[in-house]
Amino acid sequence: MIQSIETFYMHTIAYTPKVFVIYHTHWVGGRSIHATIALSGVSQGATPQGAGSVGAYIKRWGLYDSPGHEIQVDPAPTPERNEIWIPACTFITFGLSAEMAEGYAVGTVYYLS
Repeated sequence: MIQSIETFYMHTIAYTPKVFVIYHTHWVGGRSIHATIALSGVSQGATPQGAGSVGAYIKRWGLYDSPGHEIQVDPAPTPERNEIWIPACTFITFGLSAEMAEGYAVGTVYYLS
């Protein structure tokens, strides 16, 4: 059952062919959550000459595996990781990357009972 919901927005723009990434860390405090992130707006490219790319994903998270003992999970980035359920979550970090483009993303954290 969902007890509460928190939503936030991320925005980034990159005018160069080098990938630019911003992160948002959300502190949870040991509660069980269901988290999602989705692109809500993407430009076709930062310049008329070329297309760009934008990605939104869940970067890393922490959870309690026993009372007072936290595990930090930092897997390799993958664009498919945009939704996750985490029991006893301590924090979760979302990422938004852009290359020759502009992007907006919406992240949502559902607090579960």
